[in-house]
Amino acid sequence: MKACPVTMKILNNMTRNSRFLLLIVLFIVLLSNGCATRPIHPALQDAALPELIPTREFFANPATAFRYKVSPDGRKLAWLAVKKRRLTVHFRSLASDAVQVIDTHSKRSVFNFEWAQDSRRIMYVQDQEGDENYHIFISGTENPQAKPNDLTPFANIRAAIHRIIKNDPDHILIVHNERDKSIFDLYRLNINTGELQMVGENPGDVLAWITDEDGRLRARIRQTAPSFRHHLEVWQQATSDWRTMADWEFDDTFNVWGFTPDDRGLWVTSNRARDRIGVWRFDLATGQESFVYEDPNVDVAEILVSRLNKRLMAVLVNADFPKIHFFDEKVKQDAALFKDHHNFGLSLGSVDDQEAMATVTVYTDRSVENYLLDRVHRRKQLLNRHPLSRYKESLVEMKPISFKSRDGWTLHGYLLQPPGVTEKPLPMVLLVHGGPWARVGWGLDPLSQFLANRGYAVLYVNFRGSTGYGKSFMEAAVREFAGKMHTDLLDGVNWAVENNIADPNKICIFGGSYGGYAALVGMTFTPDIFACGVDIVGPSNLVSLLESVPEYWKLFMPHFYKYVGNPDNPEDRADMKKRSPLFYVDQVKSPLLIAQGGNDPRVKQQESEQMVAALRKAGKDVQYLLFPNDGHGIKHWKNRLQLFRSAEDFLAKHLGGRSNGFDYYELGALIF
Repeated sequence: MKACPVTMKILNNMTRNSRFLLLIVLFIVLLSNGCATRPIHPALQDAALPELIPTREFFANPATAFRYKVSPDGRKLAWLAVKKRRLTVHFRSLASDAVQVIDTHSKRSVFNFEWAQDSRRIMYVQDQEGDENYHIFISGTENPQAKPNDLTPFANIRAAIHRIIKNDPDHILIVHNERDKSIFDLYRLNINTGELQMVGENPGDVLAWITDEDGRLRARIRQTAPSFRHHLEVWQQATSDWRTMADWEFDDTFNVWGFTPDDRGLWVTSNRARDRIGVWRFDLATGQESFVYEDPNVDVAEILVSRLNKRLMAVLVNADFPKIHFFDEKVKQDAALFKDHHNFGLSLGSVDDQEAMATVTVYTDRSVENYLLDRVHRRKQLLNRHPLSRYKESLVEMKPISFKSRDGWTLHGYLLQPPGVTEKPLPMVLLVHGGPWARVGWGLDPLSQFLANRGYAVLYVNFRGSTGYGKSFMEAAVREFAGKMHTDLLDGVNWAVENNIADPNKICIFGGSYGGYAALVGMTFTPDIFACGVDIVGPSNLVSLLESVPEYWKLFMPHFYKYVGNPDNPEDRADMKKRSPLFYVDQVKSPLLIAQGGNDPRVKQQESEQMVAALRKAGKDVQYLLFPNDGHGIKHWKNRLQLFRSAEDFLAKHLGGRSNGFDYYELGALIF
């Protein structure tokens, strides 16, 4: 943390009790003096930049509320919001404004939950300090202060809710890996007693269990060696065995979204034997696929299937902007209630059992609104706006852009530019998404808005290997870590420089997970391009990364072996080392900020520790932030505040943007 460094050093060296009185005095002093800095980059010095939004508003906002869900009986509403400095489940009756809160008896935030079918209890998943070993807890709405019951009280396991059974309020289906840490068995769980009954024992190669609304196991997807092809197997009740009905390459897509109205088929999204992911009806008796829908340019992202009648309701597509193709006229009419927005996306959060009440999220690049929708009376009720929405006039447009890669691919991305700037070029941050098998989509992105508010142009590139643009675009990334995946990013930088957007001497590469790796690649492989780099939980050595992944990644490893390499193969191992930033620290020319969660199960602490040690040994400029009580996402509010306050000052120093300076929430972070 660079802002007010003397003050922070004193505070960090004091005990909690001795800090408290001093903090009261310092609080007043810091509010009056602060440590805010004006921009020093020439293009920003005289710019009419918008209101400087405090860092806490982006990353530690107590007004945060999201994931609204209506109960199965349509009489209650629950959502996630902040209480006692952490996220937990809030709920109320739709007939009352009185809000109650589930006391999880834990300091760890909750990030997802489900209503039990009886509409009286709420189940949520929670890990310990970011280790991603999720347990399933249950709490009653009648006594929300009582200590929740851990339904999966096993050591070192990862559990997940598989299905809420519609006609059985006493049971749910879950998966967990207590028997074998590398795979997941399917169980029927009695939420009253905690009794478990195995429904599907994983023979060691089942990737997914497919069940119906009544909780019956109907099919499964297996991955068989040595080819690692995937197979859809359907349970034959008459003969009590499995029958293979389809197969495909292990890195093709075949996602099941539900059963068709006649119960004889599946609604699937698939790119089996084709390039783009489309919607198909898969016949369980014959194995035949019937075409339903395909976008001409990009993959289908999601489909909505009615739990009430099993009909296909809508298809969601993420192109430059989100698009919806409707199959249900009533759903189309529901969506029309929100058309007072221009260029917006819609997301269905939940529906009750009768599909009369629903929660809907409406989003743009500068706002997110959550609504309760009464589908019978065609009424919408605003529940909440994203806390950043109140700064809407200071937020900026997220513009879709495209350009050609050096080998001819059309690359898509987004550009954000700070308003009030008349002189160009600007200092720029190249943000690299994680995954890498993911993509950046249009919408309100707090990180990019934060950076734009500080005066930076912000560029996102959906480089090859990003999802959403077809199989061939994905496979263009095979063995291209630190290769063409990186030159795609450089081509984005060149595009921004050639269009007088970016100052070529003031560009930062910034990312998390794979994006953190990309930042390290940028700083080691192409050190003359970037003025600085920010790596958040990024791997530094592809060999040690793949040799230390969680056991339950076993069935996903063939995908890594294809795209990255298999460290057990000597030739692959040598190639992976050549693509690993750890071995090129001598080429680093500019400062680095590296952040790591101590309990990260995906990118272990050693990935950052070994990189920092090598950089320091080579005499390079590196700032290191270790958060011992956090994981892969750096989710704890105190850690996020420290991380992005540090990044803010780091960028101000090396790119010349502005900084909000010491944020008084940092005082609270020191106390609690």
